[in-house]
Amino acid sequence: RDMPFPYAEFRPQQRRLAKHLYRGFRDGVDWLVEAPTGAGKTMTSVFPALKAIGEGELDRLVFLTSRTTGQRAAEDALARAATAAGDETLVAVTVTAKERICFTPGAPCDPDRCEFARGYYERMPAARRALLERGLAVRDVVEAVAREHRVCPFELSLDAAEWADVVVGDYNYVFDPVVRLTRLENTLFARVGLVVDEAHHLGDRVRDMLSAALPRRMVKAALAEAGLPANAAKRFRSVDRTLAALGGHPSEAPRVIAKPEALCRAVERLVTAFATEAVDLEAFPAAAQAYWQTLRFGRATVWAEAEEGESAFRYLASGSGRGLCAQLACTAPGAHIRRILAAFQGTVRQSGTLAPAPVFQRMHGFDADAPALVSEAGWEAERLGVFAVADLSTYFRDRERSLPRLVATIDAVAAATPGNALVAFPSFDYLAAAAAQFASAADVRCQTADMALAERRDFIAWLNERRADRKRLGFVVMGGVFTESVDFDSEALRLVMVVGPGLPPRSLLRDLVAESATRTGTDGFDAAYRQPAMMRVAQTVGRIARAPGQRGVAVLVDPRFAQPAYRAFLPRRWRIASTHAAGAAAAVERFWARAVRVRGLPGRP
Repeated sequence: RDMPFPYAEFRPQQRRLAKHLYRGFRDGVDWLVEAPTGAGKTMTSVFPALKAIGEGELDRLVFLTSRTTGQRAAEDALARAATAAGDETLVAVTVTAKERICFTPGAPCDPDRCEFARGYYERMPAARRALLERGLAVRDVVEAVAREHRVCPFELSLDAAEWADVVVGDYNYVFDPVVRLTRLENTLFARVGLVVDEAHHLGDRVRDMLSAALPRRMVKAALAEAGLPANAAKRFRSVDRTLAALGGHPSEAPRVIAKPEALCRAVERLVTAFATEAVDLEAFPAAAQAYWQTLRFGRATVWAEAEEGESAFRYLASGSGRGLCAQLACTAPGAHIRRILAAFQGTVRQSGTLAPAPVFQRMHGFDADAPALVSEAGWEAERLGVFAVADLSTYFRDRERSLPRLVATIDAVAAATPGNALVAFPSFDYLAAAAAQFASAADVRCQTADMALAERRDFIAWLNERRADRKRLGFVVMGGVFTESVDFDSEALRLVMVVGPGLPPRSLLRDLVAESATRTGTDGFDAAYRQPAMMRVAQTVGRIARAPGQRGVAVLVDPRFAQPAYRAFLPRRWRIASTHAAGAAAAVERFWARAVRVRGLPGRP
C-alpha cells in the first residue's frame, strides 16, 4: 500500500496512464493501451496493479508475454517494485514452458522413468515453501530450488503459482483451451487482474491456439509402428480412411470443405479408445505424436461448435495422398478473447503498435469505441525523425529495376548517420539481392534463415558496438528475431531503414480472415494484410530512440508509406516528413545537425 514509485520520477504521461489503470483494476475495466517503446509500459501496468493489491482491491496479477524478452522486462519491473516495497514480501512466479525447463528432456513424465517425478508429492510442499520464501521466483530460482529438493521444476512452478501475488507466463496459459491454467483462479485469489503485453500479437496467437491440423502423414507413421495394439491400429486406420476420402481434388492447394463428419466421428472413437484402454504411448512414439495431434483436432471441433455464431471456424483440406492434411482454422478469435478477459477483474492489453485502436478492439471482440488509452509521449516526436521516401518502389514487379537506386539510397543515408544502421527487408531473397550489390566502406552483416542462438547474440553485440572509423549495417528481415522485442544500444544504433511494407503473401486462410473481419465492420484487407504488415514496420522502427534521452532516424522506403490507408496503422505520435530518394541523405543530415545545435547531442563524428 505504501510502496513508492520505483523510479525517481514518472516519464511523460506515465502517471496519467497509471492512474487510469489503477482505477481499471479496481473497477473491472478492460483497457487497450498504446504507448511507445521507452515510455515505461511494463512498470506503468505493474505498479498500479500492485498498489491495487496493497489496497485490497485486487488479489493477484497475471502478466502475459509473447516472447522471452517481454518476460524479462516484467521480471525486472517486479524486482524494482519489490525493492521499493521494502519489508513487504512480493511473491512472483515465472512459469516457463515445460520443454524449456525440463531436467530430463525427452524422458516421459513418469515416476518410473524420471527421478524428479518420483515422489514429487511427498517433496513438493517443502520445495514450494522454499520457493515462495525466495519472493521473486524467476526461472533460475525455480530450477535451483527444484534441484535442491529433487522435484520437477515445471510442476513446482505451477504449484507455487497458485499462492503467488504475481504470475508471469506465456499467452497460452490463459487463452489456450488445452493448456489453460485454471488453478490461477481460486477462492483465495478470486479477483485477478490481467496484463497482456505486446498485445498486437494477441489476435494471431489466439487464432493459432484455436486452430488445429491433422496430417495424414502423421497417422501413417503411427500405423507403421510394429506391435501397435490391434484396437489402436484399427482406430488409426479409420482416421486414415476418412482423411483419404477428403482427397481426389485436382489441386493440392488449401481449399474450404464442409465439416468432415466421418473424420470427426473417427477422431472421437480413437480418442475414446485411447482413454479407456491402457495404450503405452511411451513405447510407440509415432502413435503418441499422432494421438496428441488427433486429440487436439477433436477438441478443436468441440470448441468450434460451442462458439458457432460468435467466432468463425472453417474446415480446410490441402495436399493429396500421404501429404493430405485436414485443418480446422479459426478466422475470428474475438469472441473467445473477450470471454476469457471477462473472467478477470480489470485487464490491460498494451503495446507500442495498436493503431488504429478500433481495428484491434474489434479483433479482440470489443466494440470499436471500447476504452482505449494512447500515450503521445511528446519526447518521441522531437527525438525520432521519420522520413518517407515515396519515389522508390519496392513492389515485387519493380524490385529488380529499382535495386541500384535502393542500394545507393541505403549507402547515402547510412553515411549521413552518426552510428550504426538496421535495414529491414520483406524477404530473405530481397535482402540477399541488395547485399550482393552493396559496395560501401560500411561493414555489412546479413541475417540468415537458420541462425543459431549464439549467432543471433553475436549479431546483436556486433551492431551494438560503436566504431568511429567504420559504421555497421545489419541487413535483417521484418517480423524476425531482430525487429521485435530486442533491445539494441540506442547510442550505437541510430538508424532504421524499412524497405517496403512487407505485405503477407496472398493465401486462402488470410482471405478467410478478411471475410470474417468484414462481417464485424472492419475492412477485410486491413485486418488480414495491411495491419500485420504495418505492425511489423512500427515494431522495426521501435528498435531506436527507446528512451527520452535518445535520438534516432527511421527511413521508410516505398510509395505506400505516403498513402493514408497505410499511414493509419502507424503511431499518430510520429511526425512523418516526405522526401525523395535523392534527397533522403540530406534530410537525415539536417536532422542530426539540428540535434547537435538544439540539444547538444552527439552528431556526426
